[in-house]
Amino acid sequence: SYQMTALEEMLRGVSVAQIMREDVVSVPEDLPLDRLVEDFFYRYRFASFPVERDAQLTGLVHINQLKDIPRAQWTQKHVMDVMSKRAAILVVAPEDLAVEAFRQMTQAGAHKVLVLDDNRLVGVVTARDILQLFRIRRDLPD
Repeated sequence: SYQMTALEEMLRGVSVAQIMREDVVSVPEDLPLDRLVEDFFYRYRFASFPVERDAQLTGLVHINQLKDIPRAQWTQKHVMDVMSKRAAILVVAPEDLAVEAFRQMTQAGAHKVLVLDDNRLVGVVTARDILQLFRIRRDLPD
């Protein structure tokens, strides 16, 4: 499409490392769901969080994954019981191109992609971040 071509042109050579947010908030996989809600969903107001064990990415937990679990069970169930497993998560490397990360998100209908360096979570890139950079570059003179 024309928009994708314009995006590719404007972001040529921009790596994921240059645009990723490094202050990623992750949760431990053994966290009880009641703590997940109180300490993470309410506090940070993100719809999803990367899940880690021993500084390694093991999954992603989304607020929608709690909808079918009765509140009374939130103290007994843990993040690992409801999360999407590592294999199902979109990931890129810091050296990958930003436009490729955006293409992956678009194809998967996702809003963000996690950045892994040797299976260690080092950042996150959102579609909004990429589009914002595109707008800034478009609006500034050469």
